Amino acid sequence: MLLSYKKILGLRLLGIFSAIILLTAPSVASYAVASKSSPFCTNVTKEVNPIISAFNASFSKVLQAQTQQTQSLLTQWQKADQNLANSRQQTDKNINDNFIKLGKKATTAIEAQAVYAYGTDMNKIISTRRSTHDEATATFRSFVKSTINLRQVAIDGQLSIFQAAINAATNKAITSCASNPADGSKIHSIFQTSMATSQTTFKNAIAGDNTFTNRINQLISQSVSTSKTTDDNFQTAQSSMAQTLKSVFGKNSSI
Repeated sequence: MLLSYKKILGLRLLGIFSAIILLTAPSVASYAVASKSSPFCTNVTKEVNPIISAFNASFSKVLQAQTQQTQSLLTQWQKADQNLANSRQQTDKNINDNFIKLGKKATTAIEAQAVYAYGTDMNKIISTRRSTHDEATATFRSFVKSTINLRQVAIDGQLSIFQAAINAATNKAITSCASNPADGSKIHSIFQTSMATSQTTFKNAIAGDNTFTNRINQLISQSVSTSKTTDDNFQTAQSSMAQTLKSVFGKNSSI
């Protein structure tokens, strides 16, 4: 259960963050089609303001998506914790019922003592297994949150660069139009090229940053490895204890 949860979580993390920026980034090409071909400088403010507003709206969507992603992650963890608590409660009940049945099968003091020792040791290895899993989960989540925070800082930095480039292109268009209003067609073309270049640079920077993906994959691999080792150790100990108990009752017993 824990392994599947961590694998699914990792895939969700990678999927969500891969889509956040590339799906919400505005498209310069659509603005190029919508913009008037001439006279650009006559209505330069009316030309650029809708474009800036659209980009600002997209920036807001990116920031909102980051917040929603973090909240979604916390919700997943809360749900996983509740499911785990319910599962452990049912496991404890099943184990207690089995101990009662084993106790009824004991017909000698030695058998009764063996059942008691089995139950005591079983509780110990279960407690160890759970505490190890809990510590691994806490470590995993802490590192995931830290990695996400670093990713968000990187994205915010790229957004700031992107926004600065857009503002620069806009200011240059307005200044150029004020200096040479007759050259509106050329200024318009430069403006569109600058906007498209800025967007391409931003998308490439985000898509080309594999740090987040690599780190999440590493965390998932480490967590899965720790969980497998813990579960293997538990199974080995449980099997050994069961064999010891069976040897006390005899090979022909139903233990």
